Amino acid sequence: MSQAIIAPDENILKLNYPNNEYIKTGSLASDVDWLDAGGNYTTEAFLATIGESENDVDIAFATEKADDAKLRFILPTLAQYLLIGLRETSLEKDALRQRVDKWSAYFRALQHYCYIYSKESVIEACDCLDANQKKFSRVLEASLKLDPNLALFIAECDGFVAASEGGEWLNATYVTLELAQSHHQLLENLEYQANQAIDASKQLEDAVSREKADNELLKLQVEQLQEELEVTFKKLQTETDSTTNKQRKITELEAQLTDNTTQIARLSAELKKLEDLQQAQEAQASQKQPAENKELELLQLQIAQMQEEYERVYKRAEEEKREYLALKTKLIDGTNVSTELTHELTNAMNEQELLQLQIKQLQEELEFYFVEYQKLKSEGGSQQDESLNEYKERIAARFPTLVLTESVTLTGGISREDLQRITVRLTNVEHANNHWDAFSFTVNERNGVLELEFHAPTEKRVYPLSKFIKTGSSKVSDFSILTPFTDAGKKALNSLTNDDKLMLVGLLEEVQAKLEAREVATTEATQQLDLSSWPSKLNTLREALVPLVSTTPAEKPLRFKKLTLKQNMVGPSNEHLLISVEGLRHRVKSFANYEIKIGAKQIKGEDFTNYGSLEFRELANKQAPLATWPPEQEDKWGPKLVLDLPEKLNENQKTAIEKLKEEDREFISELLKQLADRLHTLDLKRLKLNQPLKNWQSLLSNMIDKFS
Repeated sequence: MSQAIIAPDENILKLNYPNNEYIKTGSLASDVDWLDAGGNYTTEAFLATIGESENDVDIAFATEKADDAKLRFILPTLAQYLLIGLRETSLEKDALRQRVDKWSAYFRALQHYCYIYSKESVIEACDCLDANQKKFSRVLEASLKLDPNLALFIAECDGFVAASEGGEWLNATYVTLELAQSHHQLLENLEYQANQAIDASKQLEDAVSREKADNELLKLQVEQLQEELEVTFKKLQTETDSTTNKQRKITELEAQLTDNTTQIARLSAELKKLEDLQQAQEAQASQKQPAENKELELLQLQIAQMQEEYERVYKRAEEEKREYLALKTKLIDGTNVSTELTHELTNAMNEQELLQLQIKQLQEELEFYFVEYQKLKSEGGSQQDESLNEYKERIAARFPTLVLTESVTLTGGISREDLQRITVRLTNVEHANNHWDAFSFTVNERNGVLELEFHAPTEKRVYPLSKFIKTGSSKVSDFSILTPFTDAGKKALNSLTNDDKLMLVGLLEEVQAKLEAREVATTEATQQLDLSSWPSKLNTLREALVPLVSTTPAEKPLRFKKLTLKQNMVGPSNEHLLISVEGLRHRVKSFANYEIKIGAKQIKGEDFTNYGSLEFRELANKQAPLATWPPEQEDKWGPKLVLDLPEKLNENQKTAIEKLKEEDREFISELLKQLADRLHTLDLKRLKLNQPLKNWQSLLSNMIDKFS
């Protein structure tokens, strides 16, 4: 039998095994999947995995005869590794940094392989320094620990070696990897939130300042127009019935109307410049930070609505121009001139007062949203997340169909006499508290009938609705046809939640608006497609959907923002998923990141199982996951509550559920229901599922009734 000896480089291997003359170099895969071994855990199987990829971890290895087949990993401390490296590396900062990175990569790869080959692996310390070098090594290690990240790695290495001496490979690997992952994610989240808050604040303050100035200018113009109308009204009251005087007044009105038209044209040009400037700033901001703050987009929506109000003011001015021409005709005809003109001018003044009031209300509303956002910006931590969610809910309550996207791209289309079709892909999609990086859907006009089409969810295809309603199949996948114009389409729509139908209306509004503004991108295959008729078609479909939707928001006892898979452990007869629920809120309680472990037991062959389990542990900042806490059970990682949930519960299992407080049973039931409905949105983070999602959804659904 033979054993394999692995070291980070040839020098260390030679120092530990000076008599071995068969030293080779190679590389270990840093992202090895623990299922890749396929049940073969021999030395030969390990050696077969060593490659020569430049992206992997460089190593040196050798083989020698031994009584048992083992994998001997030589693990020097970071200080030892740097001292030995000085024999062949110059004393430069860049070179030292590269040595630290190489040692870190080797340590991470060693953890993965020890986890896979746990019974066949041995960790061997590096004992190749003389007495003076050992003293210097301890001094060097103390200086390295001044850096928090290096201190974390050194602590992990020491703990890993200590645990390995007792043979506890699984615990050592699990703890160190989880610690490193949590530390890295925490740093990333803090840095991202800080940058996002700073950028959003600057852009928001600039946008609000510009809009306030625009509103003041618009208000001044309206007041001037009102004053001119009042002056004209007073002059007309003192006029005689003389035809000459009437004609003179007509001339004055024409001059005033020309001035008003000029002012409106100037306002339009200035507003266009502001819009162009805002679009340029938004484009520049999107280049610097693709993941734009969605709260800023909601505020920009309010600004856009104010611009729409201005356009209505402009249109009203045009109507007044037409009314003026009608008044001129009446003056020329000489029929009831003074009385009718006075009445018409009075109405015009009332209209101007109403428009001025509307503009003032819009300005007050904009100031309200700005103050609300400043409050959110000044708060921090979980309180900020909770306030931000409340702010989003208030926006969603006022605009329940609002859907925001970063971009819309036409990816496919058909134009035939019997079938018209467009397929669009949307990126960075926001609706209420939900966010999707990207997804696609199709709108068909089949023999004159408009319909929405969604394909079934897969690991690579995002399905945005809460559940998939299968109405047909093709060679590509199952699909769902939703339309208010056929009985089958209405039945499918009625199976969806009200939130789903609100989002469908919002999707149609968003794509229609992008088409009308010519902001839909095309591909090489779709750039010649005629889109001129599609805005009206989308509007027809949207108007038919609106009567099926309730715009009164329903109370949601439990809601969350995102699901992320953190672990996928697979054994011979059992599996479990560790899922992180981001932004979880249940009635008055809120959790920034809630973790729950969902287990599947007694799996036999290709058949899945109806035997489930749930595991709860203490959350970050020692936050209790349930009101019934702490539990009786505890291990080295702290208190934990495990609920076994087979298809038929025994007395002990029933008692464990009955010991929970009523609010916990309601919370778990609602959480399981939401997980089953939205598991298709699970972010896998490059992890591979051993079971299809529908198996886990079925298992979750079976567990719900046990808590009712």
